[in-house]
Amino acid sequence: KKKIKDDVDILNSLSKGRDEYVYRSRLTGIKSAKYFVVVASYANTENANSKISSLSKENINAFIMTEVNSDILRICVEEGQTFDEILHKLNNIRNSFEPDAWIIRNE
Repeated sequence: KKKIKDDVDILNSLSKGRDEYVYRSRLTGIKSAKYFVVVASYANTENANSKISSLSKENINAFIMTEVNSDILRICVEEGQTFDEILHKLNNIRNSFEPDAWIIRNE
């Protein structure tokens, strides 16, 4: 029951445009936005570049953002400065090609 309540609380928070349940990390890369839509994560540069290449073949403009404290490579396909903006982009990504996409907030 607690898990269901927690899930409902998260959905309610997101529907009200709040980002308190969004994963946060310090990122480095070619973009400087506050939020990113992540479609994959890798610890290995070769695998990350392979994913970028396969997305590119599908005409999807992907880029890598790296978590500063862990060196995890996040494959991102969208960026945004506001939570509402990135939430809209996340929904589009989930509906079009990656149902498991998620948001990361750059701290």
